[in-house]
Amino acid sequence: MLSVEEMKSFLLHDEGLIRRYAAKYLVRTQTNDEDIMPLFIKAYRKEKDVMFRGYIAMQMENLSMNSETVNRVYRLAKNVAKDRHHFERALAYADMNIIKSAPKKIRLSIKEYKDILKYRIEISQKDTTTLLEEFNNLKEIAKNNYEEFDFEKAKILSKELSNRSNLPMEKIHKWFEKYSWKNPDFDEVFMCLIAGDLKLVEYADLLLKSLRIDWDYINEESMYALVKMQSPLVVEKIEKMFLKENKGFQCYASTVLGDTKTLKSEEILVNLLKKANTKFLNTQLIFALCDLGSEKAIKLGEKLLPDGYDDSFDSLEENLYIVSVINDIDHPKLNDWKIIAYENEKRIRSIREEI
Repeated sequence: MLSVEEMKSFLLHDEGLIRRYAAKYLVRTQTNDEDIMPLFIKAYRKEKDVMFRGYIAMQMENLSMNSETVNRVYRLAKNVAKDRHHFERALAYADMNIIKSAPKKIRLSIKEYKDILKYRIEISQKDTTTLLEEFNNLKEIAKNNYEEFDFEKAKILSKELSNRSNLPMEKIHKWFEKYSWKNPDFDEVFMCLIAGDLKLVEYADLLLKSLRIDWDYINEESMYALVKMQSPLVVEKIEKMFLKENKGFQCYASTVLGDTKTLKSEEILVNLLKKANTKFLNTQLIFALCDLGSEKAIKLGEKLLPDGYDDSFDSLEENLYIVSVINDIDHPKLNDWKIIAYENEKRIRSIREEI
C-alpha cells in the first residue's frame, strides 16, 4: 500500500492509465491536502486523449482547493468548453469561504451549478436551527411525493451542517435511535449522509446492516459514509460479517474495504481471499485489493488468471499491471499485462467514439 505522499507522484506519470489510477486512489483517501489539486490540473493538461482528460476533471469536485486553485479551475471553466461542466461542478462545491472572498465574483454559466452555488451561499448565511428545519421540510415533501426528493440539496445540507460547531449532537443521536435499516425511508438516507460527513463511527453497525438492503439510496449512501470514515474499526466489523452475508452486502462491503486506505483493510482482504470459494467472491475481493494498490494483489491475482474470476467485471491483467508499476515490481508477465491493458483502453475509446 502506498501513502498519499507516495501516490501523488503518480499523478504525473508518463502513462495515462497510471495517472488515472492515482487520481481515483487519492480521491478515495478522503484527504484534505490542498497540494493535490495543482497536481490534478497538471495531470489534466498532460492527458492528450480528450475522453480520459474528462475523467481527471470529473474527480476535481472531491478535492480541497485554496484561492489560487479556485482561480485556476475558474479559468479552465471559461476556456475549456469540453469539460466545463466538470470544472463548474468543482467550483460549485468549493470551500464557501474561498468562494466568498474571491477578488472576482465566481460566475458559473451552467444553470445546474449556478443553482447549487447560489443555494450553498444562501444556507451558509442561515443559523443551524433553520437548516435542520429545512431538511425536515425536504423530508416531508419526499414522503408525500417520492419523485420530489431533492437528493442534491440533502447532500449539501448535510455537508453544511457537519461544518457547524454548534450542531446539536444530542438531536443527531436521537435521530439514530430511530434508524430503521429494515424499513428505511428518507430519514435514514439523511442519517447516512450526516454519519459520513461527521465520521460517526459509533453508528457503523447500523450502516453495515444497511448494505444488505435493496432500497434506493440507502445501500450506496451507507457505503459512501463508511468509506468517509476511513476507520480500521469499520473494516474489522466487515471481516466478521462478510462471509455470512448476502451478495449485495459483499459487493458494497468489498468497495468499503478497497477504498478504506489502511493496512488493516489490506490484511482483511488477503484473509478473506484465502477463504473465498466462489468466482463472485474472488472477483469482488481481488479488485478491492487492487484498489488498495497492494502488491499482495499480484501473487493472489495471478492465481485467478485466466478464469478464476468474472472478467466481465473488469480486466484483472490491467489491474495487476497498474499495481506492479506503482509498486516498482518488474514481474515476468508485466509486458503481457501491459499489452492487454492498452488493448482494453483502445477498445473503450472505440466504444465511446461510436456513441
